[in-house]
Parts: sequence; C-alpha cells; structure tokens
Amino acid sequence: MGQIASALAADAVVMPNAKMTALESVTRREDRYGNVVRDRAVLELTQRKPRAELYSVIPKGDANKPPAR
Repeated sequence: MGQIASALAADAVVMPNAKMTALESVTRREDRYGNVVRDRAVLELTQRKPRAELYSVIPKGDANKPPAR
C-alpha cells in the first residue's frame, strides 16, 4: 500500500515513453529491507480504452533484495 501511495502522490512526475506511461515519485521512501527507493507506477493506457488503470508499481533503487526461501 505504501508503494502505491508514494507512486501516485500529487507531486509525482509523469514519465511518458513510447512503450509505457508511468508516474514516478520525487520523494524517496524507505522500504522494509533498508533501501531508499523511488516508486514508479506503470499505467495501462490505450487509445481504445483511455481510462488510466494501475498496472504495476516498481521500486527503483533497491540494492538489498529479499532473502531467498
């Protein structure tokens, strides 16, 4: 829930691209593994269905990965 709130915050910047439309947080957030990350929300947008739907949220800048099970 913290990833989504951070990525869709009012101060997030739009990252238009030929392959995707995304919003990236300008403020950094501390995750559970000790990383300080910027969250990127990838939106699903098409010309046929122009309603923005959240497709994925990706933490950018994480070096410490979760332990393998």
